[in-house]
Amino acid sequence: MRRLLILLTGLAVLSPVAGAVRWSAGLQAAGLTTGTQSGGPLAPGASLAFGAHLDVEGDLSQALALRATLGGNVGLNRLPEARLDLTLLHHDGDLYYGAGVGSGLSADFGDNDSGLPGVVFTPLMLLNAHAVLGRDFRRTQVEGLLRLGLQSALEVRVNFHLP
Repeated sequence: MRRLLILLTGLAVLSPVAGAVRWSAGLQAAGLTTGTQSGGPLAPGASLAFGAHLDVEGDLSQALALRATLGGNVGLNRLPEARLDLTLLHHDGDLYYGAGVGSGLSADFGDNDSGLPGVVFTPLMLLNAHAVLGRDFRRTQVEGLLRLGLQSALEVRVNFHLP
Protein backbone atom coordinates (compact mmCIF):
# COMPACT_ATOMS: atom_id res chain seq x y z
CA MET A 1 0.00 0.00 0.00
CA ARG A 2 2.85 2.36 0.86
CA ARG A 3 4.50 1.65 -2.49
CA LEU A 4 1.34 2.62 -4.36
CA LEU A 5 1.14 5.91 -2.46
CA ILE A 6 4.78 6.60 -3.34
CA LEU A 7 4.07 5.78 -7.01
CA LEU A 8 0.95 7.96 -7.07
CA THR A 9 2.77 10.83 -5.38
CA GLY A 10 5.70 10.52 -7.78
CA LEU A 11 3.40 10.60 -10.79
CA ALA A 12 1.48 13.57 -9.35
CA VAL A 13 4.73 15.50 -8.85
CA LEU A 14 5.92 14.69 -12.36
CA SER A 15 2.58 15.37 -14.06
CA PRO A 16 3.11 19.11 -14.58
CA VAL A 17 6.52 18.37 -16.08
CA ALA A 18 5.66 15.33 -18.14
CA GLY A 19 2.11 16.29 -19.07
CA ALA A 20 1.53 12.61 -19.84
CA VAL A 21 -0.11 11.48 -16.59
CA ARG A 22 -3.84 10.91 -16.56
CA TRP A 23 -6.05 10.38 -13.54
CA SER A 24 -9.41 8.65 -13.64
CA ALA A 25 -11.97 7.34 -11.19
CA GLY A 26 -14.58 4.75 -11.87
CA LEU A 27 -17.06 2.08 -10.92
CA GLN A 28 -16.80 -1.66 -11.37
CA ALA A 29 -18.79 -4.85 -11.14
CA ALA A 30 -16.97 -8.14 -10.60
CA GLY A 31 -18.10 -11.71 -10.94
CA LEU A 32 -15.92 -13.60 -8.47
CA THR A 33 -15.35 -17.29 -7.89
CA THR A 34 -15.71 -17.34 -4.08
CA GLY A 35 -15.32 -15.17 -1.03
CA THR A 36 -12.85 -15.86 1.74
CA GLN A 37 -13.11 -15.94 5.45
CA SER A 38 -10.16 -17.10 7.54
CA GLY A 39 -8.60 -18.92 4.62
CA GLY A 40 -11.77 -20.83 3.73
CA PRO A 41 -14.67 -20.18 1.40
CA LEU A 42 -17.35 -17.86 2.68
CA ALA A 43 -19.88 -18.75 0.01
CA PRO A 44 -19.65 -21.64 -2.44
CA GLY A 45 -19.90 -20.83 -6.13
CA ALA A 46 -19.76 -17.47 -7.81
CA SER A 47 -20.65 -14.17 -6.21
CA LEU A 48 -21.10 -10.62 -7.45
CA ALA A 49 -19.32 -7.59 -6.04
CA PHE A 50 -19.45 -3.88 -6.79
CA GLY A 51 -16.84 -1.25 -6.15
CA ALA A 52 -14.95 1.87 -7.10
CA HIS A 53 -11.38 2.58 -8.13
CA LEU A 54 -8.83 5.32 -8.76
CA ASP A 55 -6.34 5.05 -11.64
CA VAL A 56 -3.20 6.95 -12.53
CA GLU A 57 -1.70 6.26 -15.94
CA GLY A 58 1.62 7.49 -17.25
CA ASP A 59 2.92 7.24 -20.81
CA LEU A 60 6.08 5.21 -21.38
CA SER A 61 6.07 5.81 -25.14
CA GLN A 62 3.60 6.89 -27.78
CA ALA A 63 1.67 3.59 -27.57
CA LEU A 64 2.67 2.14 -24.15
CA ALA A 65 1.48 3.29 -20.75
CA LEU A 66 1.82 2.08 -17.16
CA ARG A 67 -1.28 2.25 -14.96
CA ALA A 68 -1.60 1.88 -11.19
CA THR A 69 -5.07 1.17 -9.82
CA LEU A 70 -6.32 1.27 -6.24
CA GLY A 71 -9.82 -0.13 -5.88
CA GLY A 72 -12.24 -1.75 -3.52
CA ASN A 73 -15.14 -4.19 -3.77
CA VAL A 74 -18.06 -5.09 -1.54
CA GLY A 75 -20.80 -7.60 -2.21
CA LEU A 76 -23.31 -9.99 -0.76
CA ASN A 77 -21.72 -13.10 0.77
CA ARG A 78 -18.29 -11.47 0.48
CA LEU A 79 -15.92 -9.65 2.76
CA PRO A 80 -14.89 -6.14 1.65
CA GLU A 81 -11.55 -6.05 -0.14
CA ALA A 82 -9.05 -3.47 -1.39
CA ARG A 83 -6.92 -4.22 -4.45
CA LEU A 84 -3.77 -2.72 -5.91
CA ASP A 85 -2.93 -3.41 -9.57
CA LEU A 86 -0.06 -2.47 -11.87
CA THR A 87 -0.86 -2.84 -15.58
CA LEU A 88 1.15 -2.30 -18.77
CA LEU A 89 -1.20 -1.02 -21.50
CA HIS A 90 -0.84 -0.75 -25.27
CA HIS A 91 -3.00 1.96 -26.87
CA ASP A 92 -4.07 1.38 -30.46
CA GLY A 93 -6.27 4.32 -31.41
CA ASP A 94 -9.39 4.22 -29.24
CA LEU A 95 -8.76 0.60 -28.25
CA TYR A 96 -6.31 -0.52 -25.59
CA TYR A 97 -5.21 -3.82 -24.12
CA GLY A 98 -2.66 -4.97 -21.61
CA ALA A 99 -1.61 -7.25 -18.81
CA GLY A 100 -0.49 -6.84 -15.25
CA VAL A 101 -0.27 -8.14 -11.72
CA GLY A 102 -2.07 -7.26 -8.53
CA SER A 103 -2.94 -8.23 -5.00
CA GLY A 104 -4.90 -6.84 -2.11
CA LEU A 105 -6.31 -7.15 1.37
CA SER A 106 -9.63 -8.54 2.52
CA ALA A 107 -11.35 -7.53 5.76
CA ASP A 108 -10.98 -11.05 7.17
CA PHE A 109 -10.33 -10.73 10.89
CA GLY A 110 -11.58 -14.19 11.78
CA ASP A 111 -9.31 -16.71 13.46
CA ASN A 112 -7.88 -19.68 11.57
CA ASP A 113 -5.79 -22.71 12.46
CA SER A 114 -2.55 -20.69 12.51
CA GLY A 115 -3.77 -18.39 15.28
CA LEU A 116 -3.33 -15.35 13.01
CA PRO A 117 -6.23 -13.36 11.59
CA GLY A 118 -7.12 -14.21 7.99
CA VAL A 119 -6.20 -10.72 6.76
CA VAL A 120 -2.53 -11.76 7.07
CA PHE A 121 -2.99 -14.37 4.33
CA THR A 122 -5.22 -12.37 1.96
CA PRO A 123 -2.36 -10.81 -0.06
CA LEU A 124 -1.49 -14.35 -1.17
CA MET A 125 -5.14 -15.29 -1.71
CA LEU A 126 -5.75 -12.16 -3.86
CA LEU A 127 -2.46 -12.36 -5.81
CA ASN A 128 -3.34 -12.42 -9.51
CA ALA A 129 -2.26 -11.86 -13.08
CA HIS A 130 -4.78 -10.00 -15.18
CA ALA A 131 -5.57 -9.02 -18.76
CA VAL A 132 -7.42 -5.85 -19.79
CA LEU A 133 -9.30 -4.97 -22.98
CA GLY A 134 -10.99 -1.59 -23.29
CA ARG A 135 -12.18 1.28 -25.43
CA ASP A 136 -11.65 4.99 -24.87
CA PHE A 137 -14.61 7.33 -25.49
CA ARG A 138 -12.83 10.70 -24.99
CA ARG A 139 -13.81 11.39 -21.33
CA THR A 140 -14.86 7.83 -20.46
CA GLN A 141 -13.36 4.36 -20.81
CA VAL A 142 -15.20 1.04 -20.76
CA GLU A 143 -13.13 -2.08 -20.16
CA GLY A 144 -13.21 -5.73 -19.24
CA LEU A 145 -10.64 -7.28 -16.94
CA LEU A 146 -9.95 -10.98 -16.38
CA ARG A 147 -8.10 -11.93 -13.18
CA LEU A 148 -6.42 -15.32 -12.85
CA GLY A 149 -5.29 -16.50 -9.42
CA LEU A 150 -6.59 -18.31 -6.37
CA GLN A 151 -9.56 -15.96 -6.53
CA SER A 152 -10.21 -15.46 -10.23
CA ALA A 153 -12.67 -12.81 -11.37
CA LEU A 154 -14.20 -11.19 -14.41
CA GLU A 155 -14.72 -7.43 -14.04
CA VAL A 156 -16.46 -4.76 -16.08
CA ARG A 157 -15.26 -1.20 -15.42
CA VAL A 158 -16.22 2.32 -16.38
CA ASN A 159 -13.50 4.96 -15.91
CA PHE A 160 -14.17 8.69 -15.92
CA HIS A 161 -11.15 10.86 -16.75
CA LEU A 162 -10.48 13.52 -14.15
CA PRO A 163 -9.55 17.05 -15.30
